[in-house]
Order: sequence, then structure tokens, then C-alpha cells
Amino acid sequence: HGRRRLLAAGAGAIAAGDLDARLATDRRDEAGMLARALAQVALNVRATIDEVVARSSEVSTVAGEIANGNQDLSSRTESQASALQQTAA
Repeated sequence: HGRRRLLAAGAGAIAAGDLDARLATDRRDEAGMLARALAQVALNVRATIDEVVARSSEVSTVAGEIANGNQDLSSRTESQASALQQTAA
């Protein structure tokens, strides 16, 4: 019963968001298989989160570059419009 409680506690920790919870076991029965599967789920979710964080950082960088490009284009457009007005005057 003690090992099942540990498994339940570990699964509960993972369910609560503690993806670093460890479910180490050397058991070869169904409880051991379940512990290893839950540990793998936690690793996979952690990897997915890390990937999302990395991609969101890339998106933020690209968005900043686009904003800078837009500002540069706006500035050049205003400069050209001003030059055109001076030429027309």
C-alpha cells in the first residue's frame, strides 16, 4: 500500500503541475509500468513547454524586427512625401 501511495502522490504532483516530480521505481508489475508511463508523460509535457517557450521567444524577436522595419518604412515614406511636396511647391 505504501508504494501505491507514493505512486498516487507522484501522479498527483504531476497533475498539479510539478513536472519535475519523480516516479522512480524498479518494479516490473503494472504499478511500475504506470509509474514509468507517468514519468514519461511529465518529461514529454516539460519538453513541449520548453519548445513553446523557445518558439514564443523567436516570435517576439521577429515581431520586434517587423516593427522596426515598419517604423523605418514609415519614416522613409514621410521623407519621400515631404520631398515630393517641396518639389511640387
